Amino acid sequence: MQAAAGEILPAYSAGAHIDIIIPGVGPRQYSLCGTPDRSNTYEICVRLTDASTGGSRYLHQQLKAGDRLAISPPRNHFPLPQAGRYLLFAGGIGITPLLAMAEAIAARKGALELHYYVASSRQTAFSPRLNQLTANGTVAIHCSEEGASLRQRVPECLTVPHPDTAVIACGPEGFIQRLRSVMEEYRWSPSQFVFERFTPAAENNTAAKNAFYIELASSGQRLQVAADQTIAQVLQHAGVEVMLSCEQGMCGSCITGVLDGIPEHRDSVLTAEEKAGNDQITLCCSRAKSPGLVLDL
Repeated sequence: MQAAAGEILPAYSAGAHIDIIIPGVGPRQYSLCGTPDRSNTYEICVRLTDASTGGSRYLHQQLKAGDRLAISPPRNHFPLPQAGRYLLFAGGIGITPLLAMAEAIAARKGALELHYYVASSRQTAFSPRLNQLTANGTVAIHCSEEGASLRQRVPECLTVPHPDTAVIACGPEGFIQRLRSVMEEYRWSPSQFVFERFTPAAENNTAAKNAFYIELASSGQRLQVAADQTIAQVLQHAGVEVMLSCEQGMCGSCITGVLDGIPEHRDSVLTAEEKAGNDQITLCCSRAKSPGLVLDL
């Protein structure tokens, strides 16, 4: 993608994503998988399956070269952490942000291993770029149909934890949970695990929901949030503008400051450290442990 008028696009770093406003569907998030130093181009990769609806199907079947799309500026809630060594684990289309990360690490001569999990070799994307990375580190492609899924075989690099290593993963919920279990088994520190998932955590969908109040710090207005409502819905009903995108606690668009009260975090975007601080909340899905919350609105 290029800017319609040919101007320079906003800069971004590896791990960033953009919202694309899909006609008739709404905003959908896509990781930027190109090279961040290409200031006039954004590159995304979109997978189409039989189950695909909405955004993916539109981009594959209706969008044509020369069409215009509205997009958001890049946001990065999945930045590359500082580490002496990197182990990257991509599940399927999760390769998109991790490829950009691997190339960024390789460009600065960092130590890395990239493990890319697919159902079959036919589903491997970005083969030329992966081949280029091989000269700078280890790239391993694991095919489930060949008995090499993460459940079938644990990579040797995970069997011995190293304190200066960051383990970074992107993929579906089951893939993330399996990787977390392996790391727990081999006694890695949770602080070494950084991940992004494509679906909300299963426990976030089934947890009980309570009623509570929110207070807007700027006006003192107090609003009740029923058990079947989200904070975002209540704010919108009251005429308060809320930035929303995924509405599943995965993109970070609606993160808002908390000045008082204790949030019940149900998102998949804030880090464990950020959640422990209890000073911000995702309005689309998180709730309150305390009777109410004072929001920085």
